[in-house]
Amino acid sequence: MNPFEHTESVAFELSNWCSHAWLHEKCPLHLEATPGMIRAPVTLPSGIVLGVLEELGTADYAGEIGFHQYNEPLQDPRLFWLLDRLCLICPLAQPYIVTNGANLTMDLCLELRDLNVSRVVVSAYGDVMHKRMALLEGTFGDWITWSGAPMDDRLLVYDVPQEPPLEPCYAPLRQVVITRDGKVGLCCYDWQRQHTFGDLRDRTLGEILLSPQVRRLYDQLSTGRREENLCKQCGRSR
Repeated sequence: MNPFEHTESVAFELSNWCSHAWLHEKCPLHLEATPGMIRAPVTLPSGIVLGVLEELGTADYAGEIGFHQYNEPLQDPRLFWLLDRLCLICPLAQPYIVTNGANLTMDLCLELRDLNVSRVVVSAYGDVMHKRMALLEGTFGDWITWSGAPMDDRLLVYDVPQEPPLEPCYAPLRQVVITRDGKVGLCCYDWQRQHTFGDLRDRTLGEILLSPQVRRLYDQLSTGRREENLCKQCGRSR
């Protein structure tokens, strides 16, 4: 059985680094950005990332791969090296970047495109960033886009009661989330990592995705049965 038969994207949370976390009260990392205190750094080991990429490459995975979650990928010095390795060991995949844009330049865009990055999405902040985005879009067209949407308030996803949603959701298989501590997460909304499914230090991604725990949850959610509290309150479909 192919563990990635339902998977359309895999996202690695490379770290808890983000240069703009202190600016945005709705960002979960903002809670760790206490003024006057240095956030304890957490970094996803490169060996875990490479192991997953090799596994995906062996399976001829052709979906998307991202290096972001609650982190800023362009702050990670390993990003271009990881993109280079991805091109070699998982050549059918489509790498993409979501960034706050603070470190994005024309030269970096050219490097990213040379590394087969399929698209770049920017959360543009402020007039200066908007002007820079206009210049980049003029050069790169729709290869680079900016969301233009305000940050949603994921801080409330655990405790805001909602009408029980009935529509199906395809987490945790369609969009696979790998957390900065090497776990496979439920989805990108579970920022507290309340629901994780195995440790990639001990098991392969395929073994975890084929586990009874993950398959049982996928079968429930994909038929509209939301039994976990987070899923009952979320109201979204991933």
